[in-house]
Amino acid sequence: MSANIIKYRKAFDTSQTLLDITGTDEFPLDFDVLFSKKKGAQILVSSLKDYNTWISSKNLQKWVPLFIADAKCFYYSDRDTYMIIYNECRPEARIRFSLAHELGHIVLEHLNDERTELSRGGVDDPTYYAMEGAANTFAGNLLAPPILIDDFLSGSKFDVERISTRFNISPSATKAYRAEDYKYWKSLTPSKHEKAILKRCHSALHKHICIDCGATFEIEGSLFCPICGASSSSLYYRGKDSVDVIYPGVELNKSGQAKQCVQCKNEEHLEKSTYCMICGKTIVNQCTYAIANNVPCEYNPCSHDEPLPGNARFCPYCGSETTFLKDGVLRPWDAPQKPRLFAALDSEEDDSPLPF
Repeated sequence: MSANIIKYRKAFDTSQTLLDITGTDEFPLDFDVLFSKKKGAQILVSSLKDYNTWISSKNLQKWVPLFIADAKCFYYSDRDTYMIIYNECRPEARIRFSLAHELGHIVLEHLNDERTELSRGGVDDPTYYAMEGAANTFAGNLLAPPILIDDFLSGSKFDVERISTRFNISPSATKAYRAEDYKYWKSLTPSKHEKAILKRCHSALHKHICIDCGATFEIEGSLFCPICGASSSSLYYRGKDSVDVIYPGVELNKSGQAKQCVQCKNEEHLEKSTYCMICGKTIVNQCTYAIANNVPCEYNPCSHDEPLPGNARFCPYCGSETTFLKDGVLRPWDAPQKPRLFAALDSEEDDSPLPF
């Protein structure tokens, strides 16, 4: 019952169409928002514990507590209402996949007949496995659309841990339902619905918050915090309504050079120059590993020698120090700051103040 775009192309297309027509603009997917925007029959969601509590309160004579391994969907034809019940004891990522799986049964119209639930007893084996395979394909591509995975990876290799964290799906589901689908998807031409999803989600897809220093930043393909150098395990993806925490740095021009040399205040720079032509101070922030191969780095070699943000202390791609940090243009993010009064007095004696 593995996911397979080739075999269940309709399920894949349906998942992308649903994301587009509901205006989904943020991942990990918010099911409450998705269900509220989906047109058609009402969809109710309940934990297994809450459902059993509700049923038991009705004092039914032949009531037996319901047991569900992961999730199950019921259809009440007289009310045109679906109810998805999930086992709250499962891990969050598994619950999310189960909800998407059951939604797949609904959207793919697996329940629109005399049966009020999908079970092995109601259909023959070939039909059952076909429905389950389609629902799995729908769920995997709903939770992590391949066009967003591709944009998120920004040319890097398929990374189970990064994708699992970014889209809040389990590593096992990422391996089983995303890796092969993504590999095949690379040979396809994105549909108009997929392009619309990417257009809405591109910016938010690359926004991070660092747990260690609290910095918020938006750098495609980043694996490290540019402020404190924390690895991807300390980064998580912020919602569109979260508050920005921006560490000040050096203001840059369109070429990525410091608008004003921090040492001599010179504002005239030669095109493509990386040092001040007056005092020789560094004016372009770059990865030290990328511009000097002999710089030690415990991670993979970095080829990102393009200008980095003016407040970056570390390369967001390999974690090496930046030239601004190494050359003293920027202080370490956690360096104690002087009181404003004394900082002002120091600036009169020393004409090379360091920006924070």
